[in-house]
Amino acid sequence: MRTEAGRTAVDLHLEAFGSAFILLRPAGAETVHGAASQLDMLEQKVALEGPWEITFDGDNQSPPPLTLSAPALWSGPGADAHGRDVKYFSGTATYRHTFTADPAALGAGRRLVLDLGDVSDLAVVRLNGKEAGTVWTHPFRINITAAVRAGSNDLEIAVTNAWWNRLAGDAAAGDHTRPGAAIFEADADVLPAGIRGPVRLTVQMS
Repeated sequence: MRTEAGRTAVDLHLEAFGSAFILLRPAGAETVHGAASQLDMLEQKVALEGPWEITFDGDNQSPPPLTLSAPALWSGPGADAHGRDVKYFSGTATYRHTFTADPAALGAGRRLVLDLGDVSDLAVVRLNGKEAGTVWTHPFRINITAAVRAGSNDLEIAVTNAWWNRLAGDAAAGDHTRPGAAIFEADADVLPAGIRGPVRLTVQMS
């Protein structure tokens, strides 16, 4: 904080789509950051490595489950190997993973934040059966301090994408019975869907 030409100036660095509250007082200024901006904390990041299991739930769609060594898109560039039903899936896919939390990371003065990296399009996070939060824009991070426990933790990330891929799949199959499919070309590209990652557990220490 500084004074310039009779005005108070505060330098801020925010994540994309980040925000902050600035409280100005006669004796100075205080910046209160939201979860999107914790730049004054030291961070320790641990990647949540596989296996990750993915199950699909969509209207009249039943792709087989997938097991991946790391979280990845189910549709989009590089995802054709998962098969046609997965490529054109629109609905909710749930990523499941079990990780171990070090008791030392749960001490006083520490926050545990789940960083999903990048998501298409919306993700609901549940940890040990408790809903921890929903994210749909950068940064794809959720504070999981209240839900995490020492030892084994069961993580579920339910990702929902738009209806585009299902309509593109209908057009590719020559099926125009679903409203909207008729406007798609048979070779229409699909949109990325799922978690790009990397998924990391971030321990923040004040």
